[in-house]
This record gives sequence, structure tokens and C-alpha cells, in this order.
Amino acid sequence: GQRLPLSSLMSGSQLILSINVQSPHVLDFVCFGIDAQGKLSDDCYMVFFNQPTTPCNSVSMANGGDFTLDLAKLPASIDRLVFTTSIDGAGAMRDIQASSFSIKSLSGEVLAQCPFSGATFADEKAIMVVELYRKSGEWRLASNLQGFNAGLEALVKHFGGDVADEPAAPMPTPTPAPAAVTSSVSLEKKIGS
Repeated sequence: GQRLPLSSLMSGSQLILSINVQSPHVLDFVCFGIDAQGKLSDDCYMVFFNQPTTPCNSVSMANGGDFTLDLAKLPASIDRLVFTTSIDGAGAMRDIQASSFSIKSLSGEVLAQCPFSGATFADEKAIMVVELYRKSGEWRLASNLQGFNAGLEALVKHFGGDVADEPAAPMPTPTPAPAAVTSSVSLEKKIGS
């Protein structure tokens, strides 16, 4: 639950936030760009396996839990960045070994680190690990480590997003009638690009 200004760790607006979780399970890492109402008001600011960067290139994901950030490029509508990990399939967060998240410079120098392990959790399938948030015009860091009993889909819904239903088999596509455009996030993993 520790909170501190990023300016106490670094100067500038560029950094790497790295989540390193030692787990016997397959994990998904996601950054949610949240508005002042605590919601994912634009799914373009959900960075994950199907969408590894934001439209303005302010957040990009590489190597699983490594996120490169340029906070100065984020639109003012994004109030918080919440970084999560979730188990894809069976398993529980109590099974993770010594893990951590860290704030690094772009050159890879570790500026701050927070260790955690499965001893903190029980049957949770997802964790809100850390968040960066704006307060009085400056970015701050909050160690979160809040568990969710459900997985990634529950996190998307918690932040006000919609999850697209994935059909079991390809269905014929009917000609749609003109309607209002709504957007849902697909959590089906895409193979290749």
C-alpha cells in the first residue's frame, strides 16, 4: 500500500515498469488506462497480448510483464494506469514463488522494487499489482497487490469494459442493420500477426 511521487525516484516522464512473477501457470499481463471515474472509458488504453501499445505510444508492452511508458504522451483523460497479472487457465496466485515489480530507467537501471509472493494470496486468479496515478499534477506510484478471485475477464468488467463473446465455431455473418457502434475487448489470443 505504499504511495510515493515518481519524481522522488526519477526525473522525466519515461520509464519501464516491469512485473516479474515466478509461476507454474501461464500468466497474462495487462495495463488498464483508467479515467477519473475509475473506468476504462476507451479500450484503446488497455494494453495486453492482443493490443501491445496505445494509439499515442504512451504505453507499450514487450516481454510479458515489461511495459515501456512515456507518461507525457498520455491524454489528460487517463487518470491512472493499473498494471495487472492473471492466470490463464487453472491455478491460483498462492502458487507463485518470489516475485516483484520494479520501476526502471530506460537504460534498465532499477530505481525501485517491491517483492511479493504467493503467501500474500489464496485462491485469487488475478492481481492488481501496481498503479501509477495523477495527483495534484504529478504522477505517483501505489503498490496495490489486491487479488481478484476471478481472472482477466473479471478485471476487464471491474474497470467497466465489455468482453466480446467468442463463438465456439465460425458463424455466418449476417448483414448488419445500421446501429450505434459499441466496442468490446476480445480476450481470445491471436496467433501470429
